[in-house]
Amino acid sequence: MHALHRLSSYILLIAVSVCFGSPAAARDYAIWTFGNATTTAAWTSRKTDDLSSWKSVDCMSFGPDFLVSGLIGYKEPWSNLDNFIARLDVTCTQFDRVTAHTITVFSSKNHRDAAYALDIFDWDAHQDLSCPAYYFVGPVGQVGMIGAMDVGTDPNGDYIQNFRFFGRCGRLKDDHTIDWASVGDANQMISDRGYEMYDRAGLHCPGQDYVVTAIELRFDTGNGKIRDLRVHCRQLTFKYLP
Repeated sequence: MHALHRLSSYILLIAVSVCFGSPAAARDYAIWTFGNATTTAAWTSRKTDDLSSWKSVDCMSFGPDFLVSGLIGYKEPWSNLDNFIARLDVTCTQFDRVTAHTITVFSSKNHRDAAYALDIFDWDAHQDLSCPAYYFVGPVGQVGMIGAMDVGTDPNGDYIQNFRFFGRCGRLKDDHTIDWASVGDANQMISDRGYEMYDRAGLHCPGQDYVVTAIELRFDTGNGKIRDLRVHCRQLTFKYLP
């Protein structure tokens, strides 16, 4: 049983129904894996004082078919007048959505206890991350996998206050290639006043078939503000099986 589970972690078979202009749906099968191609997108405040070492969560450390599916942020302590994220957790989810892990990538000395979640699977809170009709052949179904994110910063660009996701959705075309659509234009982690996504920096994977699999950051060890952020993207590979 363990060997079978490990095999399914490397190769995922999903059945997708595709309708080619008629009520009858053809049944097709696809193998989704991650290729070797990787890339990194980065944001920096250019602040260098009191920086921590790089802290990271690599979802593929849990297996070759895990990707970043969500973030959980915690606000700064009440005593601080600045609005910033003082702790950040990363959720990694397997393609088949059976297994997920939530890991703290960093936590400053002080933060509030209330959690603010941004999750691609939370359609009630973030319906703009669900895929449009027919775009449901991605490895996690009718969900926009994270292919880009915006970081909301303070007006001076000194630290991170908020996050927004942009998803990738796949559609199987008649020639059995994949057409991609982007979703996500209204979601954000924290909607409270003072955390608006006015000052934004985009971290984008290079192509429509790349999604985020890892996150790294450095923070100010004195006040707990995130100063640098990197997202690592990996290319999805697709093989059609007749």
